[in-house]
Amino acid sequence: MFLNVLFFALASYSRPIYSLVSLYFLYKIFVKFKIKNELYIFIFSCISLALPAYYYFIVLGQIPLNMYSNFFYNPTISLYSTNIIIISTIFLFYSIPFLVINKSIFLKKKFVFNKIDRLLLISSLLLTLFFIYNFNYTVVNGGGFFYIISNKIFNNNIFFYIMSYFSISFLLKIIFDYKINDILLILILFCFDPDPFIYHKTYDPLILSVFLLLFENKIFSGMIKSNQKIFTLNLSIFYIGVFLMYFVVRVYL
Repeated sequence: MFLNVLFFALASYSRPIYSLVSLYFLYKIFVKFKIKNELYIFIFSCISLALPAYYYFIVLGQIPLNMYSNFFYNPTISLYSTNIIIISTIFLFYSIPFLVINKSIFLKKKFVFNKIDRLLLISSLLLTLFFIYNFNYTVVNGGGFFYIISNKIFNNNIFFYIMSYFSISFLLKIIFDYKINDILLILILFCFDPDPFIYHKTYDPLILSVFLLLFENKIFSGMIKSNQKIFTLNLSIFYIGVFLMYFVVRVYL
């Protein structure tokens, strides 16, 4: 447990936003041990290793989150909408190898419609329209894979908006499985890029590790010995394809 705290504390000192990961592990420790000594040890370890940060941020007033506009320091509907819609597409982008290997699970959930599925369908559409209406990404670079492809190839946001709908729908499917573990992880991942500059490098390769090791949804937790090789192949093809497309976009478009 102490090694766990030590290493995410080291990560937090390299980028303070990673300190939010402690909330996830606090939840897991509480679920496993309830109100016992282990929980107190975890909290004490977190506080002890964070003392230099408290001094730097609180005593010296060097708070990193107020250096520029972000949805912690200066929240706006436009900023929330823009970040949610872009990060959702990044989330879907990195989920592709998992969706391919577990397509039977995904297709079964996606195309067997009941009352809840219809509600999700409508909710996804309304949320996507709301986010698109308030979408405002003025940064020259970044924006995620689907955003860049949409603007480089089609010279507009239409393809990006279409993928945004599927991204929001996919996320709502995970959220409506009502696994607190996964909902908490999604919220933390969204908080990793709170500013107007959204890049894939924020999540690569972190998000793949989170999918494989921490998520409980069957789309991500369905890795077994029989499909490890095919998943590795899918992941390799996925990254080679992304690299080739990146090369084409940067050189020819």
